[in-house]
Amino acid sequence: MGKSLYVKKMAQKLEKLRGTGPYIITVPIHGPKVTPDHVLELLQSFLDSNVCNSAIIHFDISPKVLPFVDTMLFSLLILKGLCDSRGLVWRCRPTQLYAVEITVTAKMTNGSECCTRSLLDLLPTVNCVSPLEAQQLMINADQQVLQAPGKYLMDEDTFRSRTYQLVYQYLSRHTAKYNLDTFRFSGAVEGDKQECLHLLLKSCGVPNPSWLEIKHFVTFLNLQLDSCEKSVFCDDSLVGDLLKGLKSFVVKFMIRMSKDFATPSLQDEGNGEESGRSADDILQYYQIVPRQKWEQNPHPYIFFNQDRTSVSFVGFKANRHTGDLINPVDGTVIEKAMISPQLITELEQNRVNFNEDYTVWNQQKDLMVQKLGTVMGLDWLHDPDPSYVLTIDNLIKMLAIQMRFRCGIPVVIMGETGCGKTRLIRYMCDLASQGSGRKNMFILKVHGGTTDKDIKKVVHMASKQAIDNNAHHLDTVVFFDEANTTDAIGLIKEIMCDHRIDGTPISTDIKFIAACNPYRKHSDMMIKKLESAGLGFYIKSTETEDKLGKIPLRQLVYRVLDLPPSMRPLVYDFGQLNMGNEKDYVSQIVTNHFQQFKAMNLSQYISAVVNVLAQSQAYMRKREDECSFVSLRDVERCMCVFEYFLQRLDLFCDHMNKKAQEEEKEPLLDPVSRSLVLALSICYHARLQDREDYEETIAKTFSSPLALPGGTQQFRDEVKWENVFMMAVCIELCIPLFVVGKPGSSKSLAKSIVSTSMQGKASKCSLLQRFKQVHVFSYQCSQLSTPDSVIEVFNTAKHFQVNRNVDEFVSVVVLDEVGLAEDSPNLPLKALHPLLEDGTEGADDSDEILAREKRVAFIGISNWALDPAKMNRGVLLTRGEPSHEELKLSARGICSNKKDDPIREKLDGLFDPLAEAYHAICSRQKKDFFGLRDFYSLIKMLYWICEKSTTRPLNWQALEYAIRRNFSGLDEFDPFDEFRKRISLPSDATIDYFQLTGASTGPSQLDLIKASLRTRDTSWHGESRYLLFLTENYSALRILHHYLQDVIRISPVDLKDEQPMDTSSGSEFSVAHMEPFVLFGSSFPKDKEYTQVCRNINQIKICMETGRSVILLNLESLYESLYDVLNQYYIEHGGNRYVDLGLQTHRVKCRVHENFK
Repeated sequence: MGKSLYVKKMAQKLEKLRGTGPYIITVPIHGPKVTPDHVLELLQSFLDSNVCNSAIIHFDISPKVLPFVDTMLFSLLILKGLCDSRGLVWRCRPTQLYAVEITVTAKMTNGSECCTRSLLDLLPTVNCVSPLEAQQLMINADQQVLQAPGKYLMDEDTFRSRTYQLVYQYLSRHTAKYNLDTFRFSGAVEGDKQECLHLLLKSCGVPNPSWLEIKHFVTFLNLQLDSCEKSVFCDDSLVGDLLKGLKSFVVKFMIRMSKDFATPSLQDEGNGEESGRSADDILQYYQIVPRQKWEQNPHPYIFFNQDRTSVSFVGFKANRHTGDLINPVDGTVIEKAMISPQLITELEQNRVNFNEDYTVWNQQKDLMVQKLGTVMGLDWLHDPDPSYVLTIDNLIKMLAIQMRFRCGIPVVIMGETGCGKTRLIRYMCDLASQGSGRKNMFILKVHGGTTDKDIKKVVHMASKQAIDNNAHHLDTVVFFDEANTTDAIGLIKEIMCDHRIDGTPISTDIKFIAACNPYRKHSDMMIKKLESAGLGFYIKSTETEDKLGKIPLRQLVYRVLDLPPSMRPLVYDFGQLNMGNEKDYVSQIVTNHFQQFKAMNLSQYISAVVNVLAQSQAYMRKREDECSFVSLRDVERCMCVFEYFLQRLDLFCDHMNKKAQEEEKEPLLDPVSRSLVLALSICYHARLQDREDYEETIAKTFSSPLALPGGTQQFRDEVKWENVFMMAVCIELCIPLFVVGKPGSSKSLAKSIVSTSMQGKASKCSLLQRFKQVHVFSYQCSQLSTPDSVIEVFNTAKHFQVNRNVDEFVSVVVLDEVGLAEDSPNLPLKALHPLLEDGTEGADDSDEILAREKRVAFIGISNWALDPAKMNRGVLLTRGEPSHEELKLSARGICSNKKDDPIREKLDGLFDPLAEAYHAICSRQKKDFFGLRDFYSLIKMLYWICEKSTTRPLNWQALEYAIRRNFSGLDEFDPFDEFRKRISLPSDATIDYFQLTGASTGPSQLDLIKASLRTRDTSWHGESRYLLFLTENYSALRILHHYLQDVIRISPVDLKDEQPMDTSSGSEFSVAHMEPFVLFGSSFPKDKEYTQVCRNINQIKICMETGRSVILLNLESLYESLYDVLNQYYIEHGGNRYVDLGLQTHRVKCRVHENFK
């Protein structure tokens, strides 16, 4: 007997004693937060009735929140009262019985859980044993022990019910090899509980099942056996000797089917202690059992159709000679001697084909729609979505879902992002509506910001609609997409498994489906790569509470949370598209898009384009990094881009061909091939760091009429313009774009160029005048980010473009440093999923999908790759390390864009060794301590030095000074050695470093610090970068004070008040020479709050405007708001410099004084 059933039985006993009922109040406690306020709110909802006066109050506590309820339970059960934050008190009555239901697992090892269990051990306890334990007790114990208090085995009423008796009597006769053709269930009770339980355990196929798994097995088999008895084909009085043995075969087949449906797909949690397991061992308990993987498991089904006069056989063949069941996919034997050869012959004579060629079905969509409609009992059949590729694999998945619907079993499917889960369910529901127009599907796009309120809203809407749908015999489906990404998963479990919301029953006419992302960890190589991408990613497992078991969520491919124990048995694998099925989908997508160009007569290109796209998909899947996560979304986006370029031949292709002809660098391409190359470059080529292999592979797949003269050279663009090109095209098409690259890879620069250049008809460039006008809405991501704040910036951008011509204007949402938001415990980036895919928040079902042209454009900028569920909803642009030649080209561009620059000519001989030395340093450092910005700053400083002394060449002292100014602070090795090995200056190099700097010896560490603190008017080498001082203690603070007094000659001020001064009436000189403002931070919670961060930013803003120096200590939570400041990314206007300060949706332009440091 299970826990919930035991509580139900207690309520039934009370009802018999007191008369009318009900006498039970269920209070679910599933989190994510547990407070007395929430519990009292639920209890108060029952105060209006008299139920509370004399009732069983049932607390259903999730294992997840068990560590947080000990104080509340002690107050309620021991002290007999509970007080909330408002002072309201719930007092327990002597006529109330409190029943606390908890699930005890082997993983309960931490102190808080043990404390709660110790408290509950003081109270009367009922141990609801598992079915296997109950069987052992029945075998070994005498009658007195079985009837002892606290021992509750199999429920008598359950055993005597028609459902269990029907299954038991068929199983007992099947086990005894009786002839089942003549048997019919009479309704009489047979056997005893021990024998019944023994047969169920033996037949269900689960080694140690729970009562819930036993119930699923019995419910499914009962439905099938009941349909079997009602079918004319299994009525011996009607078929007689015509189909001898059919019913026995069907029953045997149904038992096998029931095992398949009842067997859980996830690994068993085991009995070991979690503390003794490694992180990877714990992850194994979230994996699909190999034999339960969809692709590796046969799916033979027999369905008694709703008309009760026909039977559908799907997913197997039968050997006419041996009676073996054969897997039609690979020809392996599913089960030997399952059916007699004589019965096969008789069935074939009645037009039952046991050797159907299922490969033919994939070309006959109407036939599969008919099969689906027959099983679902539909009167009128139509294809609700002609663009949907219906395969035999999808057909079987839909039938499996329908069978679970009939049994009242919730559906939980687990599959990779983009494998077609949502579209399959949508197609199934549209087919079931039979073109009536009635709404029978409600989708909630679940993410980290999804709240209980959002979930309840969708379920209540579905409940109202179910009343009307039920009158027309139409199922109402609620689909929770990515259900395991929200803290409200406990409420989803209560709705799906218990059919309750906050303890109140909901309509049983609603069918629930949940989709889950898989539980997979990044490879060690991938984790190392992500950690090296930026300091923001690296979080030790001991420093974060966001974990799955012992694994930090940041190390998982998908950021997912644990499933409640009751949902684990419901999970089954959705599988992935195989190459053949995917190519069918690709062909359909390509054909649909080519319909736009009927006038151009391009049908001969379809097959060639399909081959190129299918090969691109296959190539990406073989990768072992973030590029491997591709889906049909990528194919759809690629064709959208292809269609865009083909429609704008005059804007792109003609210009590119003309330029190629003028420069004589590459042969001309025909319009279709050119458009396809551009589309592939954006959707596949750009995501790779090492692109040569992809270019060579795809170039070989170009076949007539496609042409690729020049081969792989056609894919290669100038790197410095790739960011801008990708952003411009994706903004035009409102296709989400993720730009991933290390600091210094011009991500933010490209964003700035696009925002200032794409001004529609007001653009200075004639080419850009034919593009849309853009308006950028920036959002600075951080650990303080929330889903609501992300949704807010999208809504603001969406409202800004309302009533504007979307063909000429588009709002662009830019999430800066989007990867930093993944550290937020609120999982704010999960809100991106519906916003990027459908253009909506996902919680408001009235606006499920927004047309692409009406959506806002999106650009996400990050130093590292995000999880595939996000990036698969957009185009990925990966900016890797620049090559040696690219570094040289960038260095020349940084110095000057003039063709003849005498100052740059002094440095021409250094670009090659400097680039070589930089790559050597990057390969030697363990983490990315030095980056591109250090190299670029070195080039700028050398140019300034040469500019300062126009008549003399560079000498070693000046070169060493510039190198150490930009490449110091690393203890592993001396970076200067790498430069010294590769650089040889001419003997007549005479720029006098000592004359320029006033130093008497080479640059020491203190000299470098002193030089970096100089103001702009006292520096001899241009403007300095802001100083990052690495020190083990605060002694460096005194050094900085000393050198600021020595270099800038600051005047000490009264340090009693460390607030920045209001200098509106004072002179700028007095402010610039003022004591530096020191801002301390800490790890205390108050210092990390949003309001405190705002105060700190405001203090820094005042110093920036007045030119007062700022010293920041322990303020890691602040740096993401100062990225543009630290990068010195200034905008000049009217002789003044301005920079963006940002925190979430709030961005402000701040004037920067020239002496600010």
